[in-house]
Amino acid sequence: MLGHPRGAWGDLLVGSKGSIYSDNPWNTTFVLLPKDKFLSIKAGPPQTIPPGSGHHHEWVEACKGNGKTFSPFDIGGPLTELMQLINASTLIEGPIEYDTHSGKILNSSKANDLMHRHYRSGWAL
Repeated sequence: MLGHPRGAWGDLLVGSKGSIYSDNPWNTTFVLLPKDKFLSIKAGPPQTIPPGSGHHHEWVEACKGNGKTFSPFDIGGPLTELMQLINASTLIEGPIEYDTHSGKILNSSKANDLMHRHYRSGWAL
């Protein structure tokens, strides 16, 4: 890959003037390729956000009432809901009419069934 070793995981964005490769699942480190073309490019701006304790740890602690996550629940919840709607919309035909208060798709029982898991007897949220 343009003279750079490939890791076990990675993303490669190919552009008309060069490429960006990251072998980090969180894309916190990257390489501009081909390297010899971008030697004059310095690293990005200095880090201004303090490093966190990790996504999962932050989430569990916030659920317990100890601190906050980097991305607040009042933002992450609606974004997750939106992604579920997008996924459901790719599996059905036609527009979706969604009620944000009830969390139900009103005009498609097939799409509505995709939004919620059916639990085994004795298990529920």
